[in-house]
Amino acid sequence: RSCYQRELDKTKGLGGKLVVNFSLSPAGDVTRQKVDTGKSTLHQAAVEDCVLRQIAKLKFPAKGGGVVNYPFIFSQG
Repeated sequence: RSCYQRELDKTKGLGGKLVVNFSLSPAGDVTRQKVDTGKSTLHQAAVEDCVLRQIAKLKFPAKGGGVVNYPFIFSQG
């Protein structure tokens, strides 16, 4: 949320969907993260980069790994 709010303060009316694909190792670490540009409508590099950095820090339960496609919806109000 802070990634979006910081840019919203600079760009009024900023909003849209950001879809992030990320892979998890068997130990639950994020091993790869990227924006799905074909499904995203936000198209704001500063928000995208910030969200990707935050996702890279996440740790999930060790459940054998996998791939996650997660949509973030950013809107005012």
